[in-house]
Amino acid sequence: MLFAVVFLLGVATTVAFSQVHRSFNFQGVARNADGKVIANGSIQLRFTIHRDDPAGEVVFSEEKEAITNSFGSFDTYIGTGGSLAGIDWEHGNLFLQTEISTGPNNPPAFVDLGVTRLRSVPYALYSIETKKLSNYNPMVLLGDPLKGDIFPTVGTGSRLIWHPKKAAFRVGYVSNDFWENPQIGENSFAAGKDTWAGGNAAIALGLGTIAKVANSISVGSYNDNSDPIHNTSEDRLFEIGNGINNANRSNALTVLKNGKVGIGPNSKSPMYILDIDSPLRIKHSNTTARVYFNNSSGVAESFVGMANDNEIGLYSGGKWLLVANKNGTVYMDNYYLTSDKRLKTDFKNLSASLAKISQLQGYSYRWLDTTRTQTLQTGLIAQEVEKLFPELVNTDDNGYKSMNYNGLIPHLIEAVKELKGQTAQIAELRNELNELKMLTGQKSPNGTTAGSGKSK
Repeated sequence: MLFAVVFLLGVATTVAFSQVHRSFNFQGVARNADGKVIANGSIQLRFTIHRDDPAGEVVFSEEKEAITNSFGSFDTYIGTGGSLAGIDWEHGNLFLQTEISTGPNNPPAFVDLGVTRLRSVPYALYSIETKKLSNYNPMVLLGDPLKGDIFPTVGTGSRLIWHPKKAAFRVGYVSNDFWENPQIGENSFAAGKDTWAGGNAAIALGLGTIAKVANSISVGSYNDNSDPIHNTSEDRLFEIGNGINNANRSNALTVLKNGKVGIGPNSKSPMYILDIDSPLRIKHSNTTARVYFNNSSGVAESFVGMANDNEIGLYSGGKWLLVANKNGTVYMDNYYLTSDKRLKTDFKNLSASLAKISQLQGYSYRWLDTTRTQTLQTGLIAQEVEKLFPELVNTDDNGYKSMNYNGLIPHLIEAVKELKGQTAQIAELRNELNELKMLTGQKSPNGTTAGSGKSK
């Protein structure tokens, strides 16, 4: 009986196919040992599909009952008792193992009838899956690094690529080797033209963008590619490229994995939480703009901002501490300079302060630079001060000189002390002169004559 069933089953596997249920038809005739059909009886069947060889990996298995007709023929569908959706019909060889039980055993006592290689009919299931590309049905494509064909050469041109071994996707146009297998990062995504997502789980979108660091994202056009891969927090996490071509790459924005942000083409390696390669403008709709600073309690206690349309300043403690207007005038209540003796060394007394200050000339003037206030100014000339007090004058890289007016205060103090001493000497000399006049009979300041005690 078993030999007859095996022969008929092997022939029947290539007969019919059902697209609706994603299953394929299996027909056979059951006969007993005498060659007579088993008419109008119940039989138990178990179907198992193996991959690559008759005893290979099991990719599908199901059990079912079949009823024979008066001729011993039975008809069943493989795939109605289990799902065939997980089978890769495209790659490798598949083998169908059939087992049968005809007795009343519970559970059934299956007898192995042998293995048959599946050929044309079940592979129509593969056509169903590929047909999904042209209709509105959802589509799920499976991938496995150990399964499937070797990734082919992509070449150049318009491409839509699913790389199942690396779970990577590419769509757009490529004119280089960025979309060849060695250049594709695992779990990566690249779209646009000549984009390269070489890092694992990286994303590259736009024109000529490069995401070579794992978990990084690059968008825009021709982002900068000069950075080495450190595999540390210094690596780039997100880039917006604004380059012109492959030879002229640049970034509009760069974010590192440590959270530091660089804005502008020369801030590709930001050293601080925010590096800006350009003048910064802060706007707040139609109100004055401000930059707030938190105190240790997390309260925005102070800010730098516009006091009004013409003044900018520092606000803290409920009041403006310092305000500067557009004419260059600065207002503040008080300011202190560090002067603790414990912070100083090499003390020397000042000398000749009065003589030096007496040589200085004060001036009134106006600035040549029209962007500065044009009101009348008073002050000194740095070149003249430098000759007498060189320690009070500074020269910048462009040769322009500035001076420390506060540094003149100690010299003024010493000069006043010198003047006070000279004034005391003058008073003493006057007293001596008056005494001499009185002794010689000359009129003294009080109108008396020396020696007579009477008025003239």
